[in-house]
Amino acid sequence: MDRTIFAGGYGVRRIRMLSRRLVQGLAAALVATSAVVAAPSVPSALAIVGGEPALTTFGQVEVLTDGEFNCSGSLIAENWVLTAKHCVQPGETVTVRIGSRMRGNGAVSDVLRQVEHPDADVLLLEIREPVQPFNRAIQYDDTRRPGNNERLDVHGWGATQDGSTEPSPVLRSAQIRLEDNHAEPEIPGEGVPGGMLRSTGINGHTGRADSGAGVIYNGVLVAVHSNEDEGDMFAVALESIRGWIQQNTRIPPVRTRIAVDDLLNMPLGDSITYGIGSSSGAGYRDELRRRLVADGPHSLDFVGSQQSGQSPDRDHEGYPGAMIKDIARRADTAVPLYHPNVVLLHAGTNDLERGDAAAAPAALGSLIDQVVEDAPNAAVLVSELVPSKDGAVQSRIEAFNKQIPGLVAQRARTGKHVAVVDMSDVTTDDLADNLHPNDRGYAKMADAFEDALLTAAAKDWIVDAGTPGCTDAPGRWLPRGKIASGVGLSKADSVHFADIDGDGRDDYLVVDDDSGAVRAWINAGGDQDGKPGWIERGQIASGVKLDAQEGIDFADIDGDGRDDYLVYNTVTGAVKAWINVGGDRDGKPGWIERGQIASGVESTARPVFADIDGDKRADYLMANPRTGTVRAWINAGGDRDGKPGWIERGQIASGVTPMGMGPYFANVDCDIRADYLIADPQTSAVKAWLNRGGDRDGKPGWIERGQIASGVLPDGHTLAFADIDGDGRDDYLAVNVEDGSVQAWINKGGDPA
Repeated sequence: MDRTIFAGGYGVRRIRMLSRRLVQGLAAALVATSAVVAAPSVPSALAIVGGEPALTTFGQVEVLTDGEFNCSGSLIAENWVLTAKHCVQPGETVTVRIGSRMRGNGAVSDVLRQVEHPDADVLLLEIREPVQPFNRAIQYDDTRRPGNNERLDVHGWGATQDGSTEPSPVLRSAQIRLEDNHAEPEIPGEGVPGGMLRSTGINGHTGRADSGAGVIYNGVLVAVHSNEDEGDMFAVALESIRGWIQQNTRIPPVRTRIAVDDLLNMPLGDSITYGIGSSSGAGYRDELRRRLVADGPHSLDFVGSQQSGQSPDRDHEGYPGAMIKDIARRADTAVPLYHPNVVLLHAGTNDLERGDAAAAPAALGSLIDQVVEDAPNAAVLVSELVPSKDGAVQSRIEAFNKQIPGLVAQRARTGKHVAVVDMSDVTTDDLADNLHPNDRGYAKMADAFEDALLTAAAKDWIVDAGTPGCTDAPGRWLPRGKIASGVGLSKADSVHFADIDGDGRDDYLVVDDDSGAVRAWINAGGDQDGKPGWIERGQIASGVKLDAQEGIDFADIDGDGRDDYLVYNTVTGAVKAWINVGGDRDGKPGWIERGQIASGVESTARPVFADIDGDKRADYLMANPRTGTVRAWINAGGDRDGKPGWIERGQIASGVTPMGMGPYFANVDCDIRADYLIADPQTSAVKAWLNRGGDRDGKPGWIERGQIASGVLPDGHTLAFADIDGDGRDDYLAVNVEDGSVQAWINKGGDPA
């Protein structure tokens, strides 16, 4: 097999393709992620067989050699293109075509200068005419790499069929999974040692002429595609050539920003968290604070009951000498009290120095679980331990650190926002004594924690701490009167409430239960004082053909804040989903068909969808209408490509006696987890059990709150719960079954306990 040349472009006069299996091109069927259709209508056959055209250019350009299309590239500035070095041979005339998804369209620009990287398959092309508008470019990031198992995007004009020698006429998109973010180069000169990203296809692969295409993560360019080998795709990680692009172009990388208003950061651990060994006494905390100030949160606050060191913000939860069990005991009070949205955990050093080293990994796992349960909205960043100069302790630290990724991955697979913080840059030369870092070591810790925080921010793991104006203190219900005048309902119509636009307020939907079509009125506060409070959007979904045993529901499956369109089978419990990307508008589709996301379970009731664990994704529930018992399957992304996407939790609620109407699942407090509600069929009074994780291992997971609403449901109305005012708590609604009008009582804590 010839491994001396790279996968290259087209041209009758030469073929630079490695003698490797040609894989399905970037146009491979993007069934789950790119088939954007008028939802939930079925996409055309072409969209399934031939893949999905890219929605925009994503900064991609055509690289031409001697006037022929040969490779793809990325426009990173108004006059700079980044591509693969092997795409251009000595003596060839190089130009680029910019500005169109259609191959052969757009403006052609001459290349003034080529800058080759000496050790990697990367090439910069300086073009003659600056591109206007500059927003056609894509920003790059060479400061960090995506984590393994992350999903990346590639866009190019490569072959659309196995073995084809014809490029695609239109830019197409593929989604790939990162398998190894420090892969070795396949070919000499392809990259520096450990400088490659190795990926496999999820929905599509790269093919001929996709060399040079940008590999994109969260909308930012992070690598340059180089070659493909038996289904493995290799790209040069820009982080492996950090600084080279800016050195040659003066274009700085984009900096990930933490897009939250309030960052409540809890450093949790022992004496290293406390700051012992540093000249300031603040350890890594003050250096991290200075860096985070530039990273974007409007308000930054380190939180905790301890204070130490010279810093404008001295708060933390670090306890010198503490074992993991001691840290857990302290955290059991501190985490619920301070409501952090980020927890920085470095724990275990004392266990390994003078405690039970063998039990330390299990103790750390229990501590992680405790923190996640007490702060379900927080990103929990679990640090590897920094080294020790004591040889015996260091050997135990090395063994302990090897187990941390597995502990974290086990929790992450269930959808928890838990990640490992790599501390390998800290060496024994960076220690002030046998265990504690010096200033240089703490600076390296700050760097590692900052990288982890920014990666968490890029994944949208960091959410604003708390909900403004929300308090769990019992209070009252605020009568709002009629908030919607109704639109008149046919026999086939039903009223639903769901957050379509992701603003935190539930919108008013009318569903045709025969056709599945949906009309929407966007919540602008609800009618008040004679002024309309809804914005008519019209039809947002054209519907799908429903069988007699099928029904429609709305729930947020992917955790993006917008409720998705679900079709459930009342007999089998199977669920099909269309992901909300804004809803149909102006004749353009606004849903992506995911297909079947749950195969169903045997039950006497229809499935119900509610967020039980507080990760912002709706879980799959089966509630017995006679006993109120509830079984749960936790959302881990939903079934995809034949792989299960739900984690069975078993019975999470044992039911109540006597059983009234329900159970309903609505969030009536401030923790974003759905609570368990029962309504009296005679009075419509509501009792609540607050969700504290659901029953598990024989331990109760609900707190009985008692009656939270005395009952005000008028005749001819049905009961519903939805968040009308966007404060994070669901309100009490009475929906008229004849005309669809709605009366509301706003949740201000519910009836006094």
